[in-house]
Amino acid sequence: MVYCFVILRAKIGSFSVLSLITSPFFQPTRCHQIVFILSLSYFLLSAANAQENLHTLPRYNKESKALIQQIKENTKTELDKLTLATRPIYSSHLVETKNYQIERIKDEAYFRSDSLEEMVVEVANRIIEANQLNIINPIFLINHEPYAQALTYMNGVFEVSIGLFSVIENKDQLAFVLAHELVHNVEYHVANAVFEAYESDIEKTVINEFSRIRNGNGTLEGLKVMQAKSYSLFEVSRTNEIISDTLGLAYMSKVGFDVKEAQPILSAMGYRYMESDHSVEHLLDQLFRKQYPLKAFWLDKGLNIYSKRPDVLFVFDTDSISTHPDMEVRIQNLVKATGDDYSKPLNLNSIHDLERLKCVIDGAYSARQYDVCLYLSLFLLAQDSSLQRNDSFLVSAICKVFLGLHKAKYDNLISNHFSMYVDRYTVDYTDDLRQINWFLHNLTLEELAEVGYQFLNKPVNFDMANEENYWLLYQFSDLTKRENVAEKIKDSYQEKFPGGRYLKEFE
Repeated sequence: MVYCFVILRAKIGSFSVLSLITSPFFQPTRCHQIVFILSLSYFLLSAANAQENLHTLPRYNKESKALIQQIKENTKTELDKLTLATRPIYSSHLVETKNYQIERIKDEAYFRSDSLEEMVVEVANRIIEANQLNIINPIFLINHEPYAQALTYMNGVFEVSIGLFSVIENKDQLAFVLAHELVHNVEYHVANAVFEAYESDIEKTVINEFSRIRNGNGTLEGLKVMQAKSYSLFEVSRTNEIISDTLGLAYMSKVGFDVKEAQPILSAMGYRYMESDHSVEHLLDQLFRKQYPLKAFWLDKGLNIYSKRPDVLFVFDTDSISTHPDMEVRIQNLVKATGDDYSKPLNLNSIHDLERLKCVIDGAYSARQYDVCLYLSLFLLAQDSSLQRNDSFLVSAICKVFLGLHKAKYDNLISNHFSMYVDRYTVDYTDDLRQINWFLHNLTLEELAEVGYQFLNKPVNFDMANEENYWLLYQFSDLTKRENVAEKIKDSYQEKFPGGRYLKEFE
């Protein structure tokens, strides 16, 4: 689901305000963060620098004037509806939402694909028309998030992730996701959430009580007031999810979409589809050579605190501050409503359009989820081991993951550090994806460069006709102190590509 109220995430031991739009159809949990309602301001600052992407599909960018103007007009329409009484409640939220969306466009966080966008608009319009929904000039965007999710904003903007498109099997499944989001819009779930936060003054309550606790002046009464206000807000959010699932079925059914397709796509939301028939060891073995094999201790398990959902976070019951009901509860509700239990899970092996998965890899890379990027790249690489030459896109993506992580670990700056790309917290990950995460965390600075070098230097991976391969291997050779190899690569490149696009980089 997606409806947009905003959140404060207060890290244990420090207070950092981070805001996120709404609670999406699927909301990835970071268990070291406590979620509360607040503003988008800090999030905008954290998203200020665009991340390089892998160019599978065009992206909207700062030159996308028509889209930016449409978002501004949608926001103005909503602002014009406000009265003197409601303006203090909603105006800042709408403006911050608009600014956040425009910033994301400039950061190239949205794919531009005629075929995918047309499919979303067509399905959504059929639902809107059949149910006579009062939704004017909706905007549908495809964001670069690799997990399967969708979300809704108060200004009539709807987002669907590129990860959803990788796993979705038909328009019926897409219809359920979109119908769920449309319910959030027409039932004013976003607006109501903003209103409840304003009325309860939750931001002030939480910050003040945290400050008192930190200074040793907290009281049991103050703590209970803060908990009660917080729990009440999130209980409404969880209820709205069930409402959106239920009404979403009615919306899609009225158009003629098959409601039995709702359960399989709900079961695959988030990272849940990221499992395959390949063992993680098999996938990782593709990185190595006989003279440099995979080492067992690189697969050592991370601490449970990072992968287990605790019962209590600081002073809050975990279940009570969740924006969404337990997924199994939602699935069982759908089973009861449709009378059908879809037992076959959607996962990577059920994906038929493997080329579309490359777009998810691109999204994972630009969204700075390098563990996901590596996992999906290795999965695709393993699909045809008989090839004499591995796919250059996948080889490049894998190499860029190791180069990027090496630089981040070496820099170790607020603006560029390892955890920006490989999160410690993996509560919502599948077991396979979690093992890839552990693997990356277990590599030293030197090993990140060495693994990259060994991988690209395999004959099946290095393409002598590919300019980028020379530049990538040159960097790995330099980082691993193979000066002679680096010099030979440079000479070979300059001879083979006298007008090459990497000549300046080699200087």
